[in-house]
Amino acid sequence: SGKYGTYDRIMPRNMINGPGGVAVFSVLPNKKIVTIVNYRHALRSWCIELPRGIREAGESPESAARRELAEETGYIATSIDKMGYTTPDSGILSAKNPIYFISADYQTETNHYYSEAISSVKLFTQGELLEAIKQGYIDISVNGERHRALVTDSYLSHALLLAKNQERL
Repeated sequence: SGKYGTYDRIMPRNMINGPGGVAVFSVLPNKKIVTIVNYRHALRSWCIELPRGIREAGESPESAARRELAEETGYIATSIDKMGYTTPDSGILSAKNPIYFISADYQTETNHYYSEAISSVKLFTQGELLEAIKQGYIDISVNGERHRALVTDSYLSHALLLAKNQERL
C-alpha cells in the first residue's frame, strides 16, 4: 500500500547460524507416535506436544533433535530424517524450525529440566491424535488428577500432515 509502519520481529540469538530450534516426530515400531504432556504457563494448561527445543551452541540440528528426544522422552533414536520445516508464529517470530522424523525403539530415563514442566510421555496412534486435534483437547491424568490437555500444538499438527503426505505412517 506504500504506507510506512513499525513491524516487530523476534529473532532468537541462537538462530544466527542455523535454525534456533528443532521438533521431533518420533514413531515406535508399533506405529505409536511419541508425545509429551507439557504445562504451558502462557496458556495455563497442560498440552500434548511433540518433543522440541533449542539448539545449543555449535550443535547440529540433527544432534539437537536426537538430544531433545532423549532428554524429554527417554527414547533413543535409531534413524533420523528431516521431514520439513514449520514457522510456529510467522507474525512476530523469525523462526523456521526443522521437524525431524525419528524412529525409536527403546526407552531409558528422561533427563528434562524441572522448569520445562513435562509431566509424562504419552503414545498415540495417528487416528487418536487426529481425533484429539479435531476436538482440540484430550482428557488425561497428571499426578492422579484429571485434566483437559490442549491438543493445539502447531508442530504436532504440521508434522502429522507432513507424515501423512510423505506416507511415513
